[in-house]
Order: sequence, then C-alpha cells, then structure tokens
Amino acid sequence: MSGFVSAVIWANIWQVIVSFLYFVGNALFTCMHVAEEWNGYATERKTLRVSHPEGIQRSSYFISLPFKYGIPMMILITTLHWLISQSVFLVSTTALWPTDTEDVSSSFEVVGYSTSASFGGKRDFFTVMLTPDHWSQ
Repeated sequence: MSGFVSAVIWANIWQVIVSFLYFVGNALFTCMHVAEEWNGYATERKTLRVSHPEGIQRSSYFISLPFKYGIPMMILITTLHWLISQSVFLVSTTALWPTDTEDVSSSFEVVGYSTSASFGGKRDFFTVMLTPDHWSQ
C-alpha cells in the first residue's frame, strides 16, 4: 500500500506546485496592477472602485485582475495543469490468475510519464516565465 500512496503523491505533487506558483504569480500581478492604478490617481482624477457601485462609481474586478490579464493567466494555468496531468500519471496493473483471482505478487503501481506532454508543458511554462510582459501589449 505504501508504494501506491507514494506513487499517487509523486504523480500529483506537480499539480500542487503549479497551483502554488499560480497563487504567487496572481498575487504579484495583482499588487503590480493595484500599484499602477494608485499611481494613475496622481496624474488624473478617477472614480472610486467599489464592490457595489452607485452613480459614477466603478465596480471592482471579478477575478482581482483586469480581464486582459486575468483571462490569459487562467487559460495558461488550465493548459499547464492539463499538460501536467498528461505528463505524469499513475499506472496501476492488476495481474489475474486464470481463475480470475488477483495475483498479488505480479500486481504493481508505478508512476508513468509522457515525454511529449512534458516537453509541451516545459515549453509553455518557460515561454511565460521568460516573457512576462507579453500581455501588456
């Protein structure tokens, strides 16, 4: 059983790491955008950004970032999670005797991997990390 648990953990730890990086990146982009918005108040007058706007007030962002930043980031993270799920996965093999009983000595669980999905995920990840300002154009 410990082999199965360690295989499950090893196959899924990459999803946790990517989710953590998403939260860190989202917090960083949100802080940068808030700082940019506050700096904009120094040069021109703008209406307030509130949860429930009335009159000329503006509403707050639904995903904490403007859609031109938030939507591509969500698409990227979804694609990256999918590529990781295709790259590293659990393989569970159950051997059976001719009497349809399980052969415990020949059954096993291992972590499988796909190189093509792995290369695609690495390519996408490093493309985004090396070109952080491509959304601002």
